[in-house]
Amino acid sequence: MIIGINLYNLHPGAGGINHYTLTLIRHWHDYYSKDKLLLFCFDHNQSILDHVEKKDGIEFKILKTQEEIGDEAGRKTFDIFFCPLQTYYPRPLAIPTVVTCHDIQERFFPEYFTPEDVASRLYHYDWSIRMADAVVTISDFTKKSCNHIIGTKQSKMMTIHHTPDALPRPQMPRSWPFDKYVDFAYFPANDWAHKNHDRVLQIAERIVEQGIDLKIVLTGFQHRGEDWWIAEIEKRSLSDTLIHLGHIARPEVSWLYQNSIGLFFPSLFEGGGIPVIEAMSIGCPVACSALDALREVAGDSVLYFDPYDIDAMLSALMSLKTQESLRGALGAAGKAKSATFVYEKQIRDHRRVMEKARERYSPLKFWIRNKWLQPRSEKRFHKTVPKKQLVAAQALLTVNHSLCTNKPIEIIPGEVQPTSSGNVNPRDFASVVRGLEYLPFDSLPQVEGREDLLKKQSGTGVAAAFYIVRYLQDSMHLEGDVCELGVASGASAALIANEIKTSSKKMWLFDTFEGLPAPTTEDVLIDDIFGYGSIEKYKGQMAHGESEVLRKLAEIEFSKDRCHIIKGKVEESLKTANLPDRISFAYIDLDFYSGVKHALEFLNERLVRGGATVIDDYDFFSLGAKKAVDEFIARNASAYEFHLPQAQFGAFCILRKRN
Repeated sequence: MIIGINLYNLHPGAGGINHYTLTLIRHWHDYYSKDKLLLFCFDHNQSILDHVEKKDGIEFKILKTQEEIGDEAGRKTFDIFFCPLQTYYPRPLAIPTVVTCHDIQERFFPEYFTPEDVASRLYHYDWSIRMADAVVTISDFTKKSCNHIIGTKQSKMMTIHHTPDALPRPQMPRSWPFDKYVDFAYFPANDWAHKNHDRVLQIAERIVEQGIDLKIVLTGFQHRGEDWWIAEIEKRSLSDTLIHLGHIARPEVSWLYQNSIGLFFPSLFEGGGIPVIEAMSIGCPVACSALDALREVAGDSVLYFDPYDIDAMLSALMSLKTQESLRGALGAAGKAKSATFVYEKQIRDHRRVMEKARERYSPLKFWIRNKWLQPRSEKRFHKTVPKKQLVAAQALLTVNHSLCTNKPIEIIPGEVQPTSSGNVNPRDFASVVRGLEYLPFDSLPQVEGREDLLKKQSGTGVAAAFYIVRYLQDSMHLEGDVCELGVASGASAALIANEIKTSSKKMWLFDTFEGLPAPTTEDVLIDDIFGYGSIEKYKGQMAHGESEVLRKLAEIEFSKDRCHIIKGKVEESLKTANLPDRISFAYIDLDFYSGVKHALEFLNERLVRGGATVIDDYDFFSLGAKKAVDEFIARNASAYEFHLPQAQFGAFCILRKRN
């Protein structure tokens, strides 16, 4: 395989994405010696590439513009196009393409970027992800972000964690200012806003005020300028406490890890977290922000703190300074944890993604992308982060920040930074629900117990449940009862029943209570949610007893006389005589083709005009549900409105019968 790699965004000061890219290049041939890496290089990254060994299987092709890559693709000089530095460009190419998404930080903290940078990132990042055949994400958090915010399908992405290059033999930094041992914590980070340097200055002031014998040593590029840093240090009298060594060599980084009391990493946002993995790999104790991405790679082997809380961060530093046994335990735990991050897995997983891209690519897809999909310029795309994306991003930040602090946080549509001044606990999904309510609909009528029942949803996501409530409420004025076909544990049935409790509507529940049926040939596995490896192995899974459903209905005091449970396969039970004549709302969660097909045919005869049906698992888990819906729409297009919510809200669709 000849892999063309676009290195245009490889430049000094790029941080972790440089390490990621160079690690892949250096170690690829350890596992795929027959592959050829065709590196598309540019004048501005020659100083970095000078450190990459020249050897067989690697060709450095120096270009003047990225557009020349398109010429190379036209000459078929490579088999697959790999863009490890976030942006797929030029795009699209008539060749299978993989892009790596490191993060979409601008959706979470747009205030950290210029308006021009935000507009450029929205345009290039979104269309890179959409037009690539497969996407590598460096953490499950980044994968979740792309899914919830941009709408990227889970099946298109694969999480591959960083494996940093091994640290070389340590060497004392040439600019080291001390001639004796000092206690210091090490903070390696370019001074971008999200790295939290401003709060580090405040921590240093506390250290001085309290007379603590501790220094914080920083390294990295100073994007705000060395003069700004010097002025801040002098203004606050911190020259003996904060020591900034600037950009240093790798052996010097190794020395700082090994001689510090530990890594101090107070970042406000991370997509991956190379310094944390790097420190753990040599047994350096770590104290870091309790961010999703860092928890993901570090597990229980580091000391976490809230990066917005000065006292909490100072307390973590003091624990590292004063507790030798803690440092030893963290160092050992980190080293054991880091053993799971190995070159072989990282590179073989990338190779698998490339094979997946080759399977997904087709000339037809290229033609569609080239002719119809992408706006031709940034001028025709978003200039600011859309409110829907802001709310979805803040929902993720809100839940993550509550895990840091256990403090209540209120979500405010259109604002991004979390606050601890609210009175909503995101652990019960109330803030997420409010965000969703803000997005697609006007305010819902209030119903007692709704938020508690939304919190208890299991198979049905909170967003999908919210849509169920919305369309159910829209149909309350219509004649007819309510149906759920595919009841599972009864969590969604209780939610629906609670919404209609004060009306005269009856509820009809259809299920075998024996788990999923045997799949048919139409039920092709597309999302292996339990990792079984085969759709056939899902037969009988997700089984719940009828008594469990009845218990949940009893808990909300829903009248037994208004609930009809029809037990059996819907293909058979829908033929019985004792069924509702008119239906105003239905929810279908039958997963597979046959059940969804028969349910839609049944509802077609009884759903009143203006009534709605929500169908779960549309283009998720199995292709069966989508196939059944698509076939039904093809036959009844004039009779129904078809609604497909943005992918970040879940995999479901809505059919509303036209008036």
